[in-house]
Amino acid sequence: MKTILNFFIFFYFLSLQLLAQENMMAIGNKSISLSYGASNFYRNRFESRMEFRDNQMGANERFNYGSVFTNPFVLQFDYAVSDYTQIGLSLNYFSFALTESYADQVDTIDIEASGFRMAVLLRATRYWLHTPKTAFYYFAGAGIRFRSLTSSATPFERNRANIHQYPLTGFRQYSLLALDFGMGLRTLFYRNVGVSTELGINPGIFQIGLFYRMMPKDRRISRKDNYGW
Repeated sequence: MKTILNFFIFFYFLSLQLLAQENMMAIGNKSISLSYGASNFYRNRFESRMEFRDNQMGANERFNYGSVFTNPFVLQFDYAVSDYTQIGLSLNYFSFALTESYADQVDTIDIEASGFRMAVLLRATRYWLHTPKTAFYYFAGAGIRFRSLTSSATPFERNRANIHQYPLTGFRQYSLLALDFGMGLRTLFYRNVGVSTELGINPGIFQIGLFYRMMPKDRRISRKDNYGW
């Protein structure tokens, strides 16, 4: 009888060890993350276009512009459908404020504009390296993007203003399709809290942030258990 009892005790503690060594996002786990972009892809393109336009100005033209783009914030929710695959919903957002002063021998333009860009994407993630505390993965997503734009420009000025000739900050049709793909790395550093970094075509290009992992109730381990998280 004592031998049988010892046998069951041994396998009970062995199961705790195995449970503690599950992959970070084992099937059924969820996570929520908030990250911040190191740059803004749209700002880089916009300023490059404005600088090109400035270089094309004639001797009788005067052109000055100002632009402030915030770097994107990204809110992400993921659910692991298997030990190596997860699906999720991603929301990214940034705002911008613009000014332009233009004058030639006929017209003078002095305007301000502001707005924001937001995208919602359905994303799939495939882990390439997956351990209890580290995950390296590839991801791809598609969804829709929204843009809000207000400007002090008159209808005539909208067609002349340089800042309104760029798709994001213009009044012409704006594509609703949003795409994202790239690679990322996640590392747990305290129980269910970790650091995430991603490199993709997101407006932030390189994202860094924090994530929190949520485990099913039957998988959680007591904080007093040395084998748990």
